[in-house]
Amino acid sequence: MKKRFPLILGASLIGLAGSLILRKKKPGSSEDYSLFEGDWRFYDKNKELHTLAINKDYSLIIDDHAVKTLLVELNMNRLVFQDEYGYHLIIEAPIDQPAYFYDEADDERYKLYN
Repeated sequence: MKKRFPLILGASLIGLAGSLILRKKKPGSSEDYSLFEGDWRFYDKNKELHTLAINKDYSLIIDDHAVKTLLVELNMNRLVFQDEYGYHLIIEAPIDQPAYFYDEADDERYKLYN
């Protein structure tokens, strides 16, 4: 019995740790991510105007071209995509609407306009 106790205790702790890691936070009913849906404009560092659109299915369109992305993070303040090259595209919404667009490939942060 004494030899099996550490094994049983270890297995129990591993199971408990695994269940805590796999447990997902349930989204609250008050969380509404539709604030990220819509059309915006931004100016690049050369002062050229660009358009950015996010659809209901969180597809991303920049300058009328669909961008192949993977949704990485979504919360009330940030929407994070990863493009097909592995770079992150981040929409920041510190208030009630998206305010900034960060493009990791260019290492640039752009102010969004309606």
